[in-house]
Amino acid sequence: MRMMRRVAWFVALTVALFAVAACGSQGRPEALGQPASATLTPPSSTQSVGVAHLTPVYGSHITPNFQGQAIPYANAQNPVQLRKDACNGEVLAALTESAPGPVDGATPPEVKPNSAGGVTVALAPSADLWVSVLDHTGDNAHILACGHPLSDRKQYFDLYDARKGVNGIALGAALIEAVPLTRLDLDMTSTANGPVEWAVRSGSCTGSEVASGSLANGAKSDTIFDTLDASAWWVTVTANGASACGKVK
Repeated sequence: MRMMRRVAWFVALTVALFAVAACGSQGRPEALGQPASATLTPPSSTQSVGVAHLTPVYGSHITPNFQGQAIPYANAQNPVQLRKDACNGEVLAALTESAPGPVDGATPPEVKPNSAGGVTVALAPSADLWVSVLDHTGDNAHILACGHPLSDRKQYFDLYDARKGVNGIALGAALIEAVPLTRLDLDMTSTANGPVEWAVRSGSCTGSEVASGSLANGAKSDTIFDTLDASAWWVTVTANGASACGKVK
């Protein structure tokens, strides 16, 4: 009898904890640091060719779960999309590699797999963001389940049957939390005649690479999926066949 009571208590506690998580366990994100910049100078010159501005921003770590299983970024049986304002609203980004992205030519926020599971999106958390799970890959897919957070705080939220909404049964859940990223803005003294390659390195212009990217078609901004470190970062930019570098401070 005593053993049965212990088992019943454990089951009740487990159910209660799951209910709390599903209804919205919330937490504030860590505070963002101060912006920094790097003056970009060629190796054989003291004349600046531009400035790299680095600004701490929030991204979203999103971990979707469907029918008790975490949905992986690669080879997902049920693709996942991030939409705006509604279950079937505008598609902002694909949260799995097999999901359709925006179709109107808009540039989606960058998405990267997260080592803790799910993905990180270069977009701050918001109650306007909806996670929608599709029934299959390819064209003519239908939305099986969807849901959205209540605020921009860390929380779990349910993914309900898309046909019934909150009046139906939750088919899954998702976690969303703010994570610190860094926005890179390049202010160059001359226009590049082609792609601009950038890299952030640790310790020096030739140190270990923290992040890198390429800007084309006149773009001047990119996202670094890491927390700004003004004590160790250096920025290198290559444009028009020439390179320049500067310490972040």
